[in-house]
Amino acid sequence: GVLDPYVGRPEFTRIPLEAGAAQDLGRYFWDAAVRAAHVSYDDLSTESGLTIGQDFRNGWESAVEGRFGYRISEGYGLFLRGEANRRRYELKSADNDGWKVSAGLEFELTRILTGELTGGWAEQTYQATGQSNAAWTYGAA
Repeated sequence: GVLDPYVGRPEFTRIPLEAGAAQDLGRYFWDAAVRAAHVSYDDLSTESGLTIGQDFRNGWESAVEGRFGYRISEGYGLFLRGEANRRRYELKSADNDGWKVSAGLEFELTRILTGELTGGWAEQTYQATGQSNAAWTYGAA
């Protein structure tokens, strides 16, 4: 066969929806969010002029997340976070579900500059094969 490369990069439209709530209860705090996004890809053309549909990439991605924490002292808090996600595409073999749990430390460097460090475990399961990928996770923000 002959390689017929795409002319450009894929273009897509992503429409996000999100709602959340948070409450500070003195030493205790919590927040929660629900997110969803619809993704729609445009067709791609090759150098020879062939148009290749990208509809298989179209679909919905959604997640729900919650966090509960305790402030151990002024400017420092410990928290637990849980998240579940669901992704559904026109190409059904790409559908997958996942979850993540983590623990972390939030800190206040100044009144307007804050950060957090997290570590946990995540797993993603693909519906077509039943295969799961799991790994330790970490993050800093």
